[in-house]
Amino acid sequence: MNGARTCRVALMAMLAVAAMSCSSSERDTARRRPAVSALAPWAPRAASSWSAPLPNWPFAIAADDDGAFVLAGDGDLVALDPEDGRERWRAVAERAFLHPPALDRDTVVLSARDRFVAFERSSGKLRWEVPVAEEASAVTVAGSDDDSLALVTTEPGEVVALDAQSGDARWSVHHQGEIFAPPAVDLNAGLAVVTWNDAVTPRVRALDLATGAVRWEAPIGVSSSAPVISGGVLVTGEGDARFSSRIVGRDVATGAERWSVAAPASFEPSLIPGAGGGEVAIADHFGTVTLFDAERGSVRWQVPLDEPVLQSQVLVTDESVILTTSVGNVVVLDRDTGRVTEREYPGGYPAGTALADRKLLVALRLTEPGRVEARPAP
Repeated sequence: MNGARTCRVALMAMLAVAAMSCSSSERDTARRRPAVSALAPWAPRAASSWSAPLPNWPFAIAADDDGAFVLAGDGDLVALDPEDGRERWRAVAERAFLHPPALDRDTVVLSARDRFVAFERSSGKLRWEVPVAEEASAVTVAGSDDDSLALVTTEPGEVVALDAQSGDARWSVHHQGEIFAPPAVDLNAGLAVVTWNDAVTPRVRALDLATGAVRWEAPIGVSSSAPVISGGVLVTGEGDARFSSRIVGRDVATGAERWSVAAPASFEPSLIPGAGGGEVAIADHFGTVTLFDAERGSVRWQVPLDEPVLQSQVLVTDESVILTTSVGNVVVLDRDTGRVTEREYPGGYPAGTALADRKLLVALRLTEPGRVEARPAP
């Protein structure tokens, strides 16, 4: 077994151990399932694609049409032009590596274990740092150009709303449980939705963006996904880690349950569903991908990949559903039919994916050099 393959297997084992809420019965089934690991090179590079080397192996990436931002090593933040991969600037926020950057039009916000750090998006200039006494967790930035909030969380269950420009605190709340997933925001409803995970009282709560007050809350499964909002419907994958699982749609304004769809296995808070065109795609931690209508919950298709998926941001384009698996493959499914059109090992372990400027960006580690590869979005 070569060195790169050994590293991939070791990383897969670490991810499996880190699956926070997977019971022994589900783990046993996961071990018995065949893992399809295609080691062929990634698709041939098209003329509009590029490859950008990084100073260290990457951990996370976030992007939009105006820029891509990659966390590498122990806190190197690298800003890239999504058109050609050119490096725009580089900054350092030590210990920022676990969670993807959060973006708005002017600011990049990072979670850095003992603090949150914000940089000016255009230049990389440090904007503010806010220390926390507990382990920093996921971040979301949302709001208007004139009034943007950085919703920062800690693993022991705190949510703090910071002014994205100044870092000044607007409000903070703390509830029992642990937070691992980024908040989902609905500006029309004026709500931030957060999931608290633990083995006793896991809950989803909708917080007023202006005050942090709880508008509504509901119980969720001990093994649940990150939340996503589509067209006024909050979607979560929820499971008990013992093969009783479902995908749930709730009215984001009231919390009233609209529908639920059976799922074959449980989820993880590091599994972030994707949304687009009124549809949501979600993967469970055994790798079954489901695409459904967010308003009614009607399933378009449900496809087992037979590969574990413990951490992935699902991406939805006009043509495809895209995700990464824990054995290191990038998988593309046809949005209309669910057919797997691509399943490829991209020449390094995919630390994260993003869409920008009609391109699919993949941050690759366990390869030299660590880099971001771009190709036309499928």
